[in-house]
Amino acid sequence: HHLLETEFVAITPGTDFGFYDADRKVRISYARDIPQLEEAVIRIERALL
Repeated sequence: HHLLETEFVAITPGTDFGFYDADRKVRISYARDIPQLEEAVIRIERALL
C-alpha cells in the first residue's frame, strides 16, 4: 500500500502466482510504453530508499 499511496505505482505480490520463493518477489505488468515503465522504476526505487 505504501508504494501505491506515495508513488502511485501498483505491484502484485509474487504469492498471488504461487511460484517457488514467491514471498520474496513481486509481479510488475509491463503493458505500458517504455517511458512510463522507466518512470515506474524510478518511483519504485524512490519508495525503497
